[in-house]
Amino acid sequence: MINKKRLTMISILVLIFAVVMAVVMTISRPGQFDEEIRRTVSTLENHTASDLTLAIMTDMHYDPSKNEPSTVMQTCTTIRKIRDRLAGCGLCIDALWNLGDFINGHNTTKEEACGQIGAVIAAQKEVIADYHNIAGNHDNNIQATYQSNAGLPKSEVLSVSELNSVLENTETAQTEHHNMNWPTDYYVDFPTIRVVCLSADEVSFMPETVSWLQNEALSTGHEVLVLSHIPTRPEWGFRNDVSNGKAIENALSSFVATGGTVIAYIHGHDHGDIINTVTADDGSFLFHEIGIGCARFSCSTANGTPGMKYRERNEDDETMILFDIVSIDQTNRIVYFTRVGAGDDREIRY
Repeated sequence: MINKKRLTMISILVLIFAVVMAVVMTISRPGQFDEEIRRTVSTLENHTASDLTLAIMTDMHYDPSKNEPSTVMQTCTTIRKIRDRLAGCGLCIDALWNLGDFINGHNTTKEEACGQIGAVIAAQKEVIADYHNIAGNHDNNIQATYQSNAGLPKSEVLSVSELNSVLENTETAQTEHHNMNWPTDYYVDFPTIRVVCLSADEVSFMPETVSWLQNEALSTGHEVLVLSHIPTRPEWGFRNDVSNGKAIENALSSFVATGGTVIAYIHGHDHGDIINTVTADDGSFLFHEIGIGCARFSCSTANGTPGMKYRERNEDDETMILFDIVSIDQTNRIVYFTRVGAGDDREIRY
């Protein structure tokens, strides 16, 4: 586990970031996103039949060494303003979810990685108490060792338990029920919806994740929303083979075949927007997989997945940020993706 000295350093870094963030929130370009916030709230006022409303962002890739606008601060400030205006209309955002790749993780030590992840989480905490985090492939700091040729020892890679201790939110009233064998997997139950979160901290899905999904997470009478950092298929935005991706897809398909409902499978990773469909062998519909673009302002816009839209970004307008407010209407079986920043609103039926 992470030792006390490292935890103390992490706490100091998080505190410093939180103070800086509070200052920047009060002085940074106050009216830049007002029209986008107004439009978003107006759109969400039409989704009053929503049974669950989530703010979902992914691929923040926070890197304090880069001289670029702080997408972390501006994204969280914008979510907070939308939440506050919705509250004035009697509406709410039920939770915030970060789908992973909090950091870049290149050439960073374990201690630095923990501090950087903690800084992003500190910003989220200023927005809402009910926030949840999913591990992405950059977050255990594997990029800092052999994958980025930094010459760092593998001991600088966070273990699954260490990473979970940084990511897990134990303060929320929305209890996270974790996979005992791979703790960065978990689910959260709402009155009629179970949100199942599948980690990708070892680049692809682990066998422990597949077993937990089949035997525990899908043992529910709730409708299921699945969130992960990566898709189940490489052609849907991964660029490499997705280990155990087919097994994840099969488990969800079996759940649907036996009477369960998968509302959607939502992921990030490839920095673009895409909607794909999983069908049964006879061609009948099972569920949609939806990709959400990169939250970070400075990101690749041409990773090359066919059918994926990569959004151009501009520091001087609302396209600097990118995240979705996801509204689930179970009665009409519609999921609305209201885009804040770069990109378009979308919707699916399930």
